[in-house]
Amino acid sequence: RVFNFKVVKEFPHDPAAFTQGLQDILWESTGMNGRSTVREVELKSGKVLRSKKLPKEDFGEGVTRHGDRLYQITWMSPRTWSYAVSDFDDVQQLETPLADGWGITSDGTHLVVGDSSERLTWVDPAAGMKRVRQVAVKDAGTPVPWLNELEFVEGLVWANIWHTDCIAQIDPESGEVVGWVLLGSLRRRAEDAAAADASAAGKRAQPLDREAVLNGIAYDAEQQRLFLTGKLWPRIYQVELQEVEGAQGVANLQRARQHCIMRGNMQAGR
Repeated sequence: RVFNFKVVKEFPHDPAAFTQGLQDILWESTGMNGRSTVREVELKSGKVLRSKKLPKEDFGEGVTRHGDRLYQITWMSPRTWSYAVSDFDDVQQLETPLADGWGITSDGTHLVVGDSSERLTWVDPAAGMKRVRQVAVKDAGTPVPWLNELEFVEGLVWANIWHTDCIAQIDPESGEVVGWVLLGSLRRRAEDAAAADASAAGKRAQPLDREAVLNGIAYDAEQQRLFLTGKLWPRIYQVELQEVEGAQGVANLQRARQHCIMRGNMQAGR
């Protein structure tokens, strides 16, 4: 299945936030050494209600809520920080089996973590982050690497593909990609919002940074609302998906497989 999207609402977002994870609408992880944080954010206003900085050697990556705790992984490290939802000062340090942390989500029983490869790994936080199982993500037999921010949505693992405008919808049992969400015009919308904000402030508009890529998925299961953002984006977008069928759907699937599945080696930079 292939999906386009429609923006139904937009909300302000800290344009200095190098967003590495978005969870349950209100929880956010930001990256960059010396600037990484875990945050509680008010959706309507974009106001940061509370924030805790990571040690300067840590580069924050994905964040997820699991029970009454948040779990935040770090880049180029197995280190994972766990916080009580009610108190960021109630913090524990854990380690995943991965040498590099990119995305993290929860299926309600275990945590699901990724390391930029095509592999997703299930770990048990109640057993010291012990590995439970692992699957390789593929689309019609082709490995799909560079899985970044993760979110569990209606029984599927959704994954931003790093440095693309694509989200893969993944069957957690088989690892098979069962859908693609194509979001090419959303970054352009964020560019326009940044220019409008600069103009309103009497400043010269600057293009978004090359690293200001799509990288934030939050799903409100209770109200079935989907929110997307990116690194350094000035907005969070609530979107509805629109399935593309027929001949156009076939064409879009071919385009997704060409654009969303990156082959060969890329120099990973965050």
